[in-house]
Amino acid sequence: MKISDIQKILAEQRTKSKILEYDTPTLNKKLGAMLTAEIKRKIPVKDYLDITLEFWNTDSQRKSHIHALNKIAKRYGVKDNVIQKIVINFYEHMSQDEYKKLVDAYNKKYPNQRSNSLKVSHANMTAEQKAKKDLNISIAQDPIDEQTALAIYNECRLNRKTKTYQSVAKKYLDKNGKKIPWKKVQKIVNGGHYATKHFNIEADLKEYNKIAYGTYEFVSPEGEVFEFDDKTECGEWMIKMEHGDDNTREPLGAVNNLFNKTTPNEPYTCIKRFWKKWTITNYK
Repeated sequence: MKISDIQKILAEQRTKSKILEYDTPTLNKKLGAMLTAEIKRKIPVKDYLDITLEFWNTDSQRKSHIHALNKIAKRYGVKDNVIQKIVINFYEHMSQDEYKKLVDAYNKKYPNQRSNSLKVSHANMTAEQKAKKDLNISIAQDPIDEQTALAIYNECRLNRKTKTYQSVAKKYLDKNGKKIPWKKVQKIVNGGHYATKHFNIEADLKEYNKIAYGTYEFVSPEGEVFEFDDKTECGEWMIKMEHGDDNTREPLGAVNNLFNKTTPNEPYTCIKRFWKKWTITNYK
């Protein structure tokens, strides 16, 4: 850009009366600053239009927006964001209608560009960046805020019954002031919320099982003792002992069928079938 061009720009930006307020040294200083800035500029202003046209060129589909920006940026020896600013600030070198026609033409020819770009962008992210992005999406999409989710979790983690879920659901509202379904409460307690999904749900379940079901003790006729503090594990062991590995029986059902006839904390000696003469106790 020539000094004469800079002078012309200044003249258009100010009225004659305004220009007269500046003395010659001040004007020279401003002209010098503008000229220095133009010399230091890596991308000439005259190239802005060509860059924007290249970015939205419909001759071939780009791998991703980032890839297209990087390709142009390397040619000028600048960072990607410099090219991005030029494309975004299109109004400095073309009208909004002209720009819209470019964008619409490209998107019409390559309608899958956005999804492809997102896939490429996600693939290039580090594990930390992906986790952060996923968290932000969860925060935006989940109707339950973090504080409410944690309150629900703390109330239900050791009381995992449908009646409890239903009761707790009535106490809280979502972000939109609507009632929370009890199934959503259950999901939160089982780690289905960004605020609770990294909690040790398995440990919570074991602790809850001890409270709700207690522990199960088996004493064989020969005096061998077998103890379980997990109902499912107890059922799986029972099925394996009685039927071997090849079976499709339900572990919880097996425990219920045997222990429903007992009184908590009182030993019971079985009298039928496989468990005959075994002593079982449900400690609570």
